[in-house]
Amino acid sequence: MSDWYRILSYYLFWGNSLEKKMDFMNPVRDRRAELWQHTVQFMLPDTYTIKTIPKPDDTRITIREVKRKNLAVLKFTWYVTERRIKRKIAELSNMLIRDKYVPVGDYISAEYNPPLSFPLMKRNEIMIEIK
Repeated sequence: MSDWYRILSYYLFWGNSLEKKMDFMNPVRDRRAELWQHTVQFMLPDTYTIKTIPKPDDTRITIREVKRKNLAVLKFTWYVTERRIKRKIAELSNMLIRDKYVPVGDYISAEYNPPLSFPLMKRNEIMIEIK
């Protein structure tokens, strides 16, 4: 089990100011694809607001509200590797050029399943904000 998973699990299940288990929605893991640096995030149900969400005990966790964006998304299955992400970024980039969309910012790779899920059943996405 990787460190990021332990850190988030601890926060979600008891390592927060209310010491209560929180529900969350996928994706749990999110990473900047081009830089291959991990930025892990998860989505909370709309029952929480930026003011009511429990504060994390771990200082490596930051809470921030992300505004709505228009995203171009390419779904794919199997394991997420650096090589596969680069191929999917190229594929999505070609689609955006073909359809005359302008990408904004970094490409993001999101994984929706636990690490040991069957590869053909895994749901992954490459996404980027568009104008």
